[in-house]
Amino acid sequence: MWIKKKDNFEELMSTWNPDSHRGGVKRLPIFAGQKYSERRIAGFTYVDEQVYSCWSKVMWIKAKRYVKCPLSERNMHRLGLGKLEKGNQYLILHRAVLGLGDIRDLQGDHINSLPLDNRKINLRVC
Repeated sequence: MWIKKKDNFEELMSTWNPDSHRGGVKRLPIFAGQKYSERRIAGFTYVDEQVYSCWSKVMWIKAKRYVKCPLSERNMHRLGLGKLEKGNQYLILHRAVLGLGDIRDLQGDHINSLPLDNRKINLRVC
């Protein structure tokens, strides 16, 4: 499934089945591809059902170690946020789930060492 035009994210998400074999857990798609026009669903990460509706509005990509979201105008609009000041270019999923956002003094950690498991029960502040 390739995104061929810029507004195809919603169409692609409408075909995505977020269900999981675990109760209360959803699969959030992860996209791959260098250019926006070449993005495709390449895998998924687990998140809790309570946060899925918010974080499924934006396109998540797999970085070297974590799942992150480019803070583009398109993604900021989907989240209902305004333009960012210079600084952060990405939102990291496990920090978003923990509510750490831009707090530099605190770090998040995956208890089971699996960066694709972003359920609250698997995350801790350290």
